[in-house]
Amino acid sequence: MKKSTAHFLTSFIPIKSVRKKVRYNLKHMNDISDNFLKILQVYHKEDLRMKSPFIQSIQVGRAINKVKLKGMIGDDTGDNISNQNPYYCELTAQYWAWKNIDKLNNPEYVGLMHYRRVFNFEKKKTDDLRKLNYSKKYLYNQIKNYDVIVGEKMVCYSPIASSSVENVREHWNIERKEKDLWYIYNRVCNLYPEYKDAFDKIMNCEKIS
Repeated sequence: MKKSTAHFLTSFIPIKSVRKKVRYNLKHMNDISDNFLKILQVYHKEDLRMKSPFIQSIQVGRAINKVKLKGMIGDDTGDNISNQNPYYCELTAQYWAWKNIDKLNNPEYVGLMHYRRVFNFEKKKTDDLRKLNYSKKYLYNQIKNYDVIVGEKMVCYSPIASSSVENVREHWNIERKEKDLWYIYNRVCNLYPEYKDAFDKIMNCEKIS
C-alpha cells in the first residue's frame, strides 16, 4: 500500500475499503464527479468555516448540546452516537459518516478534520487558511493513487511529563489511564485477534501519526 503524508491531518479514508485501490482512467477533469470527495470539518462551537464544495461542516455532540450551530449538519441524525461525544470526541462524526454515507451522496472518499487542524497538502506549513489549495484538480491529484492518507509522524510528547516519551503506550499511560488501554487491548485480542500484532506494533512506536 502506498503512503502519503500531509500536514495537520486526522484521517482520510475511502469508504469502500482501505485495501481497494481507486483508479480513474479519465481524460478530463470534467469527467470526475464533484462528489468524489467529501471532507467533514468538525465543530463543537462556532468558529471560522472553510468554504469548498468538498467540505461539509458538521456539529458533533449536537444531541446533547443546547446550542445548535446554524448552517451545518449535525451528528445526531440517522444511526448515530451523538450523545456519546464526551467520550469519543470527533469520532462521533466519523461514525455518523460511516452509518449515513447516503446523506453525503455516497462520495468515494470521506475525510475528517478538526475546525482548528485542517488538511494541508502543501509542502510548506501555513496558518493562513486562504493559502490552502482546495481546487478539484489539486485534491484529485493528491488522493487518486492512495487508499489512506494520514498525518506526519511526530515524536510522542507528553505535556504532563514535559518531555518526549519512549513510545505510544507510555504516552497513553501518562496522559490517560493505563487500565483503559488494557481494556481496549483485551477487547481487540478477544474480538479481533488478527489485529493483535498490529496493535502491539503501534503501541511500541516512538512516533505517532
